[in-house]
Amino acid sequence: MTLYLISSYKGHRFLAVKKENRVTDLFFEEETDAKVGNIYLAKVVDLVRNTGGAFLSLGEEKAFLQLKPRELKEIRPQDELMVQVTKSAMKSKEIRVSRAVSIPGKYLVLSSEGEGISISKKIGDPIRRQELTGLLSPKKAELEELSCAVVVRTQALTASGEEILSELGELMETFSMICRKAGTRTCYSLLYEAPGLFEALIRDEKGGHPEEVITDDPELFRSLSRRFSGGIPVKLHAEDISLGSLYSLESAVEEALQKRVWLKSGAYLVIEYTEALTVIDVNTGKNIKKHDREESFLKINLEAAEETARQLRLRNLSGIILVDFINMEDKGHRRALMERLSELFKEDPVQAEAVDMTKLGLLEITRKKVRKPLHEVLLSDHGGGEAKDQIS
Repeated sequence: MTLYLISSYKGHRFLAVKKENRVTDLFFEEETDAKVGNIYLAKVVDLVRNTGGAFLSLGEEKAFLQLKPRELKEIRPQDELMVQVTKSAMKSKEIRVSRAVSIPGKYLVLSSEGEGISISKKIGDPIRRQELTGLLSPKKAELEELSCAVVVRTQALTASGEEILSELGELMETFSMICRKAGTRTCYSLLYEAPGLFEALIRDEKGGHPEEVITDDPELFRSLSRRFSGGIPVKLHAEDISLGSLYSLESAVEEALQKRVWLKSGAYLVIEYTEALTVIDVNTGKNIKKHDREESFLKINLEAAEETARQLRLRNLSGIILVDFINMEDKGHRRALMERLSELFKEDPVQAEAVDMTKLGLLEITRKKVRKPLHEVLLSDHGGGEAKDQIS
């Protein structure tokens, strides 16, 4: 059973995914989440020809738009452009925007860039690809009329034709509405508000949809109930015992901030963060008998692989991750470990890959950066020093 539990921890709202009575993912809401994906009618403030871009005003905030050489010749200060936020402001950098507008659904993405129908490479079955192409081909004329293309997401692999076509109709209506607004609204208007973080996560659940969503936030409960009415059961937690205590959510967050992670076998992981990468060290935690060392090492390494994959998701670690597994001389055992990791990463909603393993058992993993790691999001809430003690 998959539960989505939404509560708060030290002032931050977060969503915990619980499967098989264990927390598998933690997603913390950030202030910057509010703007990414939003579409605005912006005004060009200044052109920066040496960097090939333009500074735009969204009203109260500035944004930077990268332009193609042709666009630099066509666009002038004071022009009004429809743009979509692609990156939130970070440190000294402004919000990043794009003229390419995309509206994501669960199975499809409608985009103003490109043409026709394209299908995710992760849908490898040629028969299924042909089915999807045949299903959507009759809609090509309508897509051309709207000047947009459709991308079929991996989630469509098991979706019915009715579900896919229904969503396409909704996306096309939304896109049409945005275009109508762009022609009538005043400058700085918000033309489209992207789904909130939690709404998008619920929509994109890989297994279809969660069996139940439970929150202790009345306002969020009303919003999610409207959005998923008739589809996913959304409940408001109003019992005396808090939602966090009932499902041990606070302890799950605290454990995901700790340096050491214990395994059932008595072995443990030590997780260290540096500026350039994350290092995970696998320790046996106890003496291993000489006569069964190789089998014991394989067993511990496979258990460590399972937990490593889970910790990457829980802590939202990205970039380069080096895992120092226990050295195994048997090539077949090393191969089995690599194969298991590859299987585990297929379940990760974020692109992750086990790149290579050295003879000493040092494995390089890469994982795409989508959001800040958990320890960075919560750093300020631990008074700075306390958080550093936990994660150093």
